[in-house]
Order: sequence, then structure tokens, then C-alpha cells
Amino acid sequence: MAEQPMAEHDDAARIRAYLEEHRATYDRGALRAKLLEDGHDAELIDLALAQVYGFEVAPSSPPPTDNTRRRVILIAVGTFLANYSILPALAIGVLSAGDFGGSSFLSLFSIFGVVPLVLLLEGLAVLLLRRRNATWARGLGWGLVVSLIPLIGLALLFGICVALISTLGG
Repeated sequence: MAEQPMAEHDDAARIRAYLEEHRATYDRGALRAKLLEDGHDAELIDLALAQVYGFEVAPSSPPPTDNTRRRVILIAVGTFLANYSILPALAIGVLSAGDFGGSSFLSLFSIFGVVPLVLLLEGLAVLLLRRRNATWARGLGWGLVVSLIPLIGLALLFGICVALISTLGG
């Protein structure tokens, strides 16, 4: 691994030498195109151009003009809406399609077991997408966090109700 920075240094020195040798004959655009055609790294070429010509060279490709904030918000809102519209519909579908033989435990598990499973899978998707597509990972993560807020509120409300009933009951 220590050889790679040295190789980049040598390549940058060769590029600078080439530019200094041919700068009187060819313009910067032609020199840059020739170096790119020869397979040199665009960033090294831009660095060498800046060093030889003494000015700041624009990046080889303009930064993408994407609106990541809007994408993250849309993905988060879509995740929240999916969690609170598709998941309940899925649970109701399981309840109406399944014959649980009067067992309310199985029907409750089909509703309350699907939601945590899907939220867990969304959390795993966030971890997997973290390095591949940061925008999707952030949007899905925020959607997951926003989806958990009502569930936490319901759990707190349930706990308060149980505490009040146990206090009033005896």
C-alpha cells in the first residue's frame, strides 16, 4: 500500500514534465485531452495543470446537481406512509385470509409481528445501503425513525394506563 502514493507521485511528476515540455507547442485543452487519452488519472492531470500553469483548474467533471435534501425527504415520507398504510393493509389481509380457529393470539401476532419484522428489515436495509447509496440510506433511516415515534408514543401511553389501573385497582 505504501507503493501507491509513490506511484501517484511519479505519475504526477511525469505529467508535469510532459506539460512543461509541450506547453509552448499545444494549448492546455489539447494537452489534457492527450493525457486523458493516454490513460492518466483526471485528478492528477488537473493537479499537474494547476502546478505548471499556476492557476486553479476546474474539476474534470462538474459536480452533480442533485437535490439530495428533497430526495431524502421524499424517501422518508414514502417510508413512513408505506409503514402506516401498506403494513396495516397487509396485516388486515392476513387476518381476513387466515383462519386462526378462534385464536386471538395468532391474529394479534399477525398484526404486531409483521410491523416489527418490517421495521427490522428496513433497519438492515439502511445498514446495507449506507456505503452504496447514502441518499437512500438517509431517507430510509429518517423514515424509520419517524415511523417509530408513534409506536413509542403508544407504548408510553399503554404503560401509563397500566400504571394508573394498577394504582387505582389496588
